[in-house]
Amino acid sequence: MSGKSILITGNGGHAVSCREVIESVEDLVFSGFVTKDGTENGPEVIGTDQDLESIFQNTKLACVGMGQIKTNEHRVKSFNQLKQIGYTLPVIIASTAYVADSAKIHEGTIIMHRAFVNSQTIIGINSIINTGAIVEHGANVGNHCHVATKVTINGDAIIGDNSFIGSGATVLQGVNIGENCIVGAGVIVKKDLERGSILK
Repeated sequence: MSGKSILITGNGGHAVSCREVIESVEDLVFSGFVTKDGTENGPEVIGTDQDLESIFQNTKLACVGMGQIKTNEHRVKSFNQLKQIGYTLPVIIASTAYVADSAKIHEGTIIMHRAFVNSQTIIGINSIINTGAIVEHGANVGNHCHVATKVTINGDAIIGDNSFIGSGATVLQGVNIGENCIVGAGVIVKKDLERGSILK
């Protein structure tokens, strides 16, 4: 198998899902998981966070494999550490996902299986567009966000940085969700949310 070697930080459920997405991409080859302190053992764990600098000699690409529910602190910390060392964090798009040619997706973001990203959308750095999520035309998803499974973000909606949109939630057209917001599973967001809002 030929392709560029890429590691994943973390080895929990989301990291394993990221691996499956990576394995669906022709020009990437999964090289192993890197965990926080080595307490999570497994045959595919190739080191800890302290080993990232030495691993960089042979592997230049990385994917942040931590999920995000209550906080994105670990995702942001991992992203920043990888960037500081010099890793490239590519945009990763599952083979079964659809991303419009006019969409703009920034580094470190992963588009999971069967997600749909429509025309003229913008998705920031280090975000997750999870399995089956829909991001419609002209929507803007900020940095370090998690759009969970089967979420629908309708046209021209805005999701602020560091926000989490729970599984099955719907954000109506043109709604503006501020930074650091949490929207619970299945919620329909009908009006703008101020920064730091929690809607369950």
